[in-house]
Amino acid sequence: MTHRIVLALAVGLVACSSAPSELDSLARVGSTSSALIGYQHFEERSRFSSGRLILHVTEFGIHKRVGEWGVFGTRVKTGLVLALPNGDAPTVGKGPLVGGAQAHDSFVRDYFVAGGLQVAQIAGVRTMSEMAKVGEVTADSDGLADAKLVGFYSVIDRIADGVPVRDSFAWAQVNEDSEVVTESAYWPELPGSVVARAKEMEAMLADPESRQLYFQKVPSHGKVVIRHTSGVWEGAFTAQASYDVEWAGRVLHYDLKGNRFSLPDEESAEP
Repeated sequence: MTHRIVLALAVGLVACSSAPSELDSLARVGSTSSALIGYQHFEERSRFSSGRLILHVTEFGIHKRVGEWGVFGTRVKTGLVLALPNGDAPTVGKGPLVGGAQAHDSFVRDYFVAGGLQVAQIAGVRTMSEMAKVGEVTADSDGLADAKLVGFYSVIDRIADGVPVRDSFAWAQVNEDSEVVTESAYWPELPGSVVARAKEMEAMLADPESRQLYFQKVPSHGKVVIRHTSGVWEGAFTAQASYDVEWAGRVLHYDLKGNRFSLPDEESAEP
């Protein structure tokens, strides 16, 4: 999958902690001048409301603020955030933000930028719609013809010096009262060397002779991108420049020399 957007975190409760000290180690800015700085979506930056605090809990590597209306979860090792409301939360069940998809995209973009996400790293914003239809769906029914728009999800895509970063994201759903219903973000710091390697790959492909030699080894219908391990990966963080090619329902990665590679979390998922 090109964009590995995480839509689930464990929400069971085991043991309590009095303060979220596990999150103190997450970098709020880039640690080196040569790195492409990341964005960490801390709870104090969020407009998601989990309601009256019930407890803080950490289990399976996830710190959670559990409230009466929902859970704000952060994977301690990577900084991946997912905030999910309960079904009876006041934000749930309301209509979508007024103004349609474009207004929703603008709201979500401004929301994360206000929290510290850098404008220069935004490639664009994509809209996904959630539709619902009441009643029985049969083979003869007209699909979603009578479906009702439940809401929008706006997904921010990342770019690094003109190169798409496929595995970073920030997204949110906002209701008609401008309340954040649910949200998620994973936008890690990237080594400057990886961005430089991606630009080197672009320059190589811009040269006719080098391009011809490269495509003797690699399919020619791909794109130069930056890939990195997902926010649920518990191993060492890995980022790499890649020439990505879609092939038979899969995305294949090739390095600067035309060698095929997989990221560690992709390797662990292979049968």
